[in-house]
Amino acid sequence: MLNGGGNLAMVTTSANDIPSPAGQSFSTRIATVAAKSPDGNGVSLESQLAAIAGNQINQQYAVNIYKTYLGMFTTALGPNP
Repeated sequence: MLNGGGNLAMVTTSANDIPSPAGQSFSTRIATVAAKSPDGNGVSLESQLAAIAGNQINQQYAVNIYKTYLGMFTTALGPNP
């Protein structure tokens, strides 16, 4: 389905679902072309900014975990003499 579209058959997942007419399916197609700027650049600034924000959140999460473990080790080993 992800490699260029296809047909999806309707299925019922519950006895309360409305049954589909025999042989009916929905056609699907996935858009792979992003909008291009007038200079031909196809990079989406919004998606790049979202990726940067996601990386920043993950990095901060890793730093917080590291600080927590260092605090636990300091507590377990005691202060330096």
